Amino acid sequence: VDATVYSAVIHPKKKQKVLAGVGNLIRKSDNGGSTWKTVLEGYNIRVLKNSLKYSGKVHSSGLSAHGQLFVAISNDFGDSWEIEIYKDSPSNIQTNDMIITQVDGNETLFLGTNKGVYSLMLSQ
Repeated sequence: VDATVYSAVIHPKKKQKVLAGVGNLIRKSDNGGSTWKTVLEGYNIRVLKNSLKYSGKVHSSGLSAHGQLFVAISNDFGDSWEIEIYKDSPSNIQTNDMIITQVDGNETLFLGTNKGVYSLMLSQ
């Protein structure tokens, strides 16, 4: 990818598959970086993390166009995305880091932002 890459993940079972957070989009390669395609646009992605429980599931976040806290989730390693926007979040909030852990058996995201730490427990 010929751009500033803020974060990248490799598929845990298919090492040729790579996702890269590149400014206002996520790019995907299915061949170890030889070619790339855009799989998500309109969100300034700063962090990508593989799920702890599910192979091919990816979580991402960064800065939304409206400055609201969001998480983008893909269950198929970037082929499709579900966007969760938190409308009650502080304005101009940006995720800079993410940790994924297990809390009470549920995958939980901790988002390090410019406005503090936020957590999101994912229902299974």
